[in-house]
Amino acid sequence: MDMNDIETIEVSIEEAMKVVKRGDALERLMKNRDFKMLFLDGYFKEEAHRLVSISADPTLKQHHSEIMDSIRAISMTQQYTQLVARMADMARQQIEDLQGERDFLEEQEE
Repeated sequence: MDMNDIETIEVSIEEAMKVVKRGDALERLMKNRDFKMLFLDGYFKEEAHRLVSISADPTLKQHHSEIMDSIRAISMTQQYTQLVARMADMARQQIEDLQGERDFLEEQEE
């Protein structure tokens, strides 16, 4: 193995660290009282419940499409936050693996 392999690993570690940073930002948000109130409870739970409840209301049939779009938006936002968390977990493992590989290659060069 040569220095290019180690450089490639270093670049991969840097990219994975960016993903971890995004995951760390999400974790901080999830612990923030205001974020919990507005989004975790207010949007993801209360607004979702309200929308599901009114989606069955026959008097709002003309708004059914907009209501369903709003429900999908909540779902997509939740999926995005779950994706960010999963990707950060995978990136943490990747960093650990890459660091081990880098250390092994550096020992081989000595």
